[in-house]
Amino acid sequence: MPDLSRAEKVVVAGLGTGGDLELIKEFASLIGAAVGVTRPLADMGIMPRDYQIGTTGVSLRAKTVFVFGASGAPHFVYGIRDCGTIVAVNTDREAPIFENCDYCVVADLFDVLKALIKELRGGK
Repeated sequence: MPDLSRAEKVVVAGLGTGGDLELIKEFASLIGAAVGVTRPLADMGIMPRDYQIGTTGVSLRAKTVFVFGASGAPHFVYGIRDCGTIVAVNTDREAPIFENCDYCVVADLFDVLKALIKELRGGK
């Protein structure tokens, strides 16, 4: 299991993923990143608590963090406050996560992940 507190790149899945981490894990693998989750996904047993980001989990110090489908609850944001570049994808343009990131993408996270994966695979 990776030590998330030491990872340089982390892809975080929030409740907006509905617990479907297949594309999250593929994208993370392609960019050499660790995978983390928000508390609701850990509560649901989607991933072990060791992968939970936030006040009741791990605090990240990554250079780059991609956040997919997390609303940006204060206890989660605490866990990413010491990161470099934060990219967030959420369908809700009013999501609090957008106040705590460097790049905001208002879109369906699965569409974004599919496009990123396709691009990283050389457009195939």
